[in-house]
Amino acid sequence: MGQVVKQVMEQGAGIITRRSARLSGWVDRMVWVGGGSEQARAVYPDIYPVMGIQSVGQVSQVVGEVERPLAAAGLTGLHRELKWFRSSADCSTVLVYFRPEALFAWRIGDPRELVGTSYSLFDLGVGDWERERFGDARLSAEPERFLDLVEDLLWRQLKDRELDPWAEWMVDRIVYSGGSVRIEQLAEEAVLSRRQLERKFGERIGLAPKAFSQLVRFRRSMGTLAGEGRLAELAVEGDYYDQAHWVKDFKRHAGMTPGMVRRRLE
Repeated sequence: MGQVVKQVMEQGAGIITRRSARLSGWVDRMVWVGGGSEQARAVYPDIYPVMGIQSVGQVSQVVGEVERPLAAAGLTGLHRELKWFRSSADCSTVLVYFRPEALFAWRIGDPRELVGTSYSLFDLGVGDWERERFGDARLSAEPERFLDLVEDLLWRQLKDRELDPWAEWMVDRIVYSGGSVRIEQLAEEAVLSRRQLERKFGERIGLAPKAFSQLVRFRRSMGTLAGEGRLAELAVEGDYYDQAHWVKDFKRHAGMTPGMVRRRLE
């Protein structure tokens, strides 16, 4: 089974992170979250589509004063704005963080239609997920078994499929550049026009290369906020023209300035 790389248990709440060797090309990590009190949590934009599966409890998306219950097994595509979710106190959840190019190769749905929204896996044609043993309340007390079950099911779904080498290369090219590589340069390296690049990339990832690059840069900024550097210095490190440009781009994704998010993280 996968290697457990991080485990935290405190105040009745638990988090276990697993990285699976056999799913490494498809999945960045799997995270079990359980216990604790009912709470709303902010989910900032990231480069990973996320699958959430509950054995018990309920997760809802919070939009203003409205809570929209989510399916017990569902998929949330890439999103470019802050989202809020609320979990019930008894909730036991496995979150699967897919690589950006994985959904296209899995053929589970059109990545472009998944952007900014969540779907039940049943609606995406993977009905067996909601009829499997996820409803077993005992899984809330056996997180390793829950992770094993999800990993096994994913492996059965993916083992005979192949990832798109072009999409893997393009995603890695943008990520390793920190989101700073120019779109014109990507098009030249791919031997495509800019329009052809945007169409091909969008079909596989769900976003245009520029929008995805902005997510990568935002993710990088979120990582630096945990440090002690001055905001002006972080803007330079993020390869932004100036601090005002960084703040504008950051606020577009987080709904808050970097300073406000840093205070929330402290």
